Amino acid sequence: MGDMTIRLASVTPRTVRGVKSDPISMVVHIIDFRADNDTLSLIEEERKSAAVLHPASKRRIALEQTDALAVFCGQADDEGPIPEGFALMPAFEPFHQMFGPTYFRKTERGHVIGMYVREAHRNLGQMMHGGAVCMLADTAITWASKHSREPAVKVLTTSLTVNFMGNAEPGDWVEAHVDVLRSGRRVIFSDCQIWANAKCIAQASGQFQVMGAFDN
Repeated sequence: MGDMTIRLASVTPRTVRGVKSDPISMVVHIIDFRADNDTLSLIEEERKSAAVLHPASKRRIALEQTDALAVFCGQADDEGPIPEGFALMPAFEPFHQMFGPTYFRKTERGHVIGMYVREAHRNLGQMMHGGAVCMLADTAITWASKHSREPAVKVLTTSLTVNFMGNAEPGDWVEAHVDVLRSGRRVIFSDCQIWANAKCIAQASGQFQVMGAFDN
């Protein structure tokens, strides 16, 4: 089966008079994108794990089921077009949701996580804040570690080292390319390179503890 177009619903907190309401009150946006077979398989895995992490009885994150996936982050107004092949990533937790939308893609070489640098991500020097770079690296390695085996596993960051080599500005599309070096029974080791404007701006390495498999 070749590429296909699927439709996802994304949810963002409703804003009333400049104040965000309770997260359970959501505005639903529709996003169309093209996804290949590898991406579609990851979407199905995320559907299963989301049901485990965010049962309907909890109000932490509202789920809007579609024919493909429940997605938790809406596309920001200050974002440009999303490159073909990337799908909206479900937010891991409220902090990830606050950080802003990230997008995933599965390639022959591994997992790629992309995002647009937003105004909220910049430092006083008008560049992407180092903390935002670390957040992207941690998110990318977490995602790749989670999907480094079947069934997908829950992981916990135990070590993350980031070396900064360049910078990105608000409006830049940034990608984190992850290479899972070893997926052991208890620990997963990975490297990550973060790219912007065809230049590597950071390198990261991480160790993630395996906390068990997701229950189907």
